[in-house]
Amino acid sequence: MSAIAFPLAAAVMSDASIEIEGIGEDDAQGDRVIFDYLRRMGAVFEIEQGICRIQGPQSLYGIDIDMNDAVDLLPVLAVLATKAKTPTRLYGGYICRYKESNRIKAICQELRKLGAHIREHVDGVTVFPSSLFGTRVYSHGDHRIAMALIVAGLSAENETTVYGVDAIAKTFPQFCRSLQRIGANVCVSTYL
Repeated sequence: MSAIAFPLAAAVMSDASIEIEGIGEDDAQGDRVIFDYLRRMGAVFEIEQGICRIQGPQSLYGIDIDMNDAVDLLPVLAVLATKAKTPTRLYGGYICRYKESNRIKAICQELRKLGAHIREHVDGVTVFPSSLFGTRVYSHGDHRIAMALIVAGLSAENETTVYGVDAIAKTFPQFCRSLQRIGANVCVSTYL
């Protein structure tokens, strides 16, 4: 459950239809709050008998989110926010600057390379509706930045190459293969 946000985001951002098994109603993992955030943003999905079914692409609306409840979601929420029809403000996540990377700075830097209109704040970001264009981006050695950028690449026009994806092994070593199984054409490399 600790990385469930990424396949959900992949479906929302692309034409993928996915089913994720093992969704527990009483799961205490921080990433579980992604379901609440997606609902508030207007995403449509169903959870029945421990299985989540979601079909993309979906229309989203920007919301304000206090990241204090789930700071690890900041990178993927910033990516999702690029597709929202209104701005999204992620705040209360100052601790994100002291994770595997400075996640606030890293996601801003890399999403800007992809064409995102994103504003950095001390404790978070504001993301404006953006069209993404493929380019080369870097994970900053952070598994959550790497996976968020791969998800961003799914909705970018033209090819996106993410360097430093070996960091993904920390939480979701089969992430790229999982995306390929749902039809994603994933192009990743190790950072040189």
